Amino acid sequence: MKAYTRVVSAGLALYAVAWFVQVIKDGATLADGTLPGWQAFRVALSPIWPYEGLVTEGWFRRILSVASGFTNAIVLCLPLWLHFARRHRKDLAVGPLCFAAAIDAHWMFPQAQDLRLGYYMWIGSFIVLAVGVARSAEASSPPGSTAA
Repeated sequence: MKAYTRVVSAGLALYAVAWFVQVIKDGATLADGTLPGWQAFRVALSPIWPYEGLVTEGWFRRILSVASGFTNAIVLCLPLWLHFARRHRKDLAVGPLCFAAAIDAHWMFPQAQDLRLGYYMWIGSFIVLAVGVARSAEASSPPGSTAA
């Protein structure tokens, strides 16, 4: 297995596990008082998909919340992109992955002290995937050329 394939696989595994790990302190929705990633996804989309009376204050926070929920589509579409993209076009996925990580970072303000492992695994998966995709693009470029 090539090194970049291992990095992408690790990023996808990190992403998948994050859906089942606690995301925020006292996010008591399960019997053991945790809020797993899959439920945090529902919370993020609550401005457009009502969820248990949850209300996100402020139009800007609502936009960021929904955008954060939709960043998951980037990861879910990534394997198809990597499979079907031409060799030298794989690197086009790096930008959206980095942009998604930047959007998802908004959850750190003002509640960074309440975030748990699941959140950091989730946002870290975007970064790991960006590194793996960039390495993939480098490896698939012909010798003596750039990955662009």
